[in-house]
Parts: sequence; C-alpha cells; structure tokens
Amino acid sequence: GVIQNARVFSYYTKFKNESGFQAGDYQFTAAQTLDEIIATLKSGRVLADAKHTITIPEGKTVDEIAEIFSNQLHFTKEDFLEKVNDVDYINQLIRQYPTILSDVILDPDIRTPLEGYLFAATYSFYEDEPSIEFIVESMLDKTVEVVRPYLPEIEQKGFTVHEALTFASLLEKEAQTVEQRKMIAGIFYNRLEIDMMLQTDPTVSYAVGKHLSQVLYEDLEVDSPYNTYRVKDLPIGPISNFGENSLDATLFPEETNYIYFLHDPEGNIHYSETYEEHLRLRDQYLRNSNGTE
Repeated sequence: GVIQNARVFSYYTKFKNESGFQAGDYQFTAAQTLDEIIATLKSGRVLADAKHTITIPEGKTVDEIAEIFSNQLHFTKEDFLEKVNDVDYINQLIRQYPTILSDVILDPDIRTPLEGYLFAATYSFYEDEPSIEFIVESMLDKTVEVVRPYLPEIEQKGFTVHEALTFASLLEKEAQTVEQRKMIAGIFYNRLEIDMMLQTDPTVSYAVGKHLSQVLYEDLEVDSPYNTYRVKDLPIGPISNFGENSLDATLFPEETNYIYFLHDPEGNIHYSETYEEHLRLRDQYLRNSNGTE
C-alpha cells in the first residue's frame, strides 16, 4: 500500500534516473511521496531497535487510545484528540485512505470521526518523538491491510465499510470468544431482519459517555444516535476499535434461530428463541436470593 502502482513507480525511477536502492527493512507510511520513498531506499537507513513499542488493545475508544499514547510518548491526550478531531486533517485522511474512509465520518452526530478506524495492534516507533500524524496514519495503514481482503464480502452483505466496522465494534464489546461473536452476529442479523432494535448495552454506555457496570432503565432512555434501545438498525458509527475476528464474525455469522442472549456473572452467554425463554433465563442467572436483578 505504500507504492500504489508498481509500473508507475518503475517508470518514474527510470525517468528520474534513480538507482542505488539498498536492501533492508524500512518503515514507511502511505502518506509519503514517491520522492520521499526513493530517498529513503537510497539512503540505506534501515530499522534499528524500536524506541517505543506500544500495544493498543481491541475494544478501545479514540479517547482511551489517546490516553495510552500520551502516557508513553511526548504529547498530551488533548494534543492527540485535537488532531484527530481537526476537520482539515480528517478531510486529508479521507483523500489518503479512500478504501476505508468516507465523508460519512464527518457527520456532526458522530462523536469523533476516526472512532473504530484506529486498529488494535502493537506498534513500533523508531523515533524518540513520532508525530501524531505518523501514529494515526500507521494505524490507518493497518486498518486498510486488515479490511482490504474483506471488501468483497462487505459489498456482498450490502454494507459500507463504515457499517461493517460499526457492526464489528458491537461484537467486540459484547463478546470475548470467536464462537460468541459469531453467534451474537447471527442474533443481530435476525433482529435486523424482523425490524427489531439491536438493544445492545455497550451502545448505551457509549451514548452516556462512560462505562456502566449496570445499565439502568433511565440509561436506556438517553437520546443518542448511538443508543440502540432508541434507534433501529446500527448506531451511527463504531463505538470502539475492533479485532479481525470481530470483522470476520460480522461477515460470516453463525446461522441461528436465536433472538435473545444474556451474560451471566461468570461470563457465560445464554441464548433463547423467545422472549418468554429469555425472561426465564434472566430469572435463573441474574436474580440474587432476594429476587432483585
């Protein structure tokens, strides 16, 4: 993805009479120009030991990602958030990454444009003070790398990339294992097919703007395009980043007749086809000895 067209690059280097490229391991971003790529390949400046190695886990929001980086690098959390919410910069990124980004992320109701697009992975940086732009674009490069093989399936499902990543973020927050994610994906498809709200609690937490250890009825009423207890279909955008198996589950769900599921205190998930059965399971697993939930 760094050199977009091998033939053009070959013609360009011949036209410029460039040669003397040196073998080695290099670090590039898709934002670099052909001249910058050529200069680096000629310099022989190969990768040394990383100055910083930082892991971004799955299921993290942009706000949490900003905090992780700011705790280990030279800029503040506010610096990172200011950059990733800068409209001019986002427009530049939309032009740079048309495979994954579109104008939809500029919808004013979306909390932060790059939510869900900064891929969960371990990143190595070879400068003492890597720029925020370099970090963001390294993460977007990784997202492109992961998403590109799934583009035919995304189109076949009738999703945009934005919708597919939104769906994947819900699975990322709702389940822990590959099997659970595929099953819940199948349940979400079933709900969408019968015009039922998705009613997934992590969207309520995101809408409220904080982690909720227990979702209360008053929380379900929050007026937000992210709250799937109030809006039909998918929320307006992702609620976190995602792992590849969540995207895979989005596109290759388990076929099931289940409509409902619940988590018990031990982390198990219980599925049911009817609301009556769901209520019975809720009474069985979520009520304590004095009969409260």
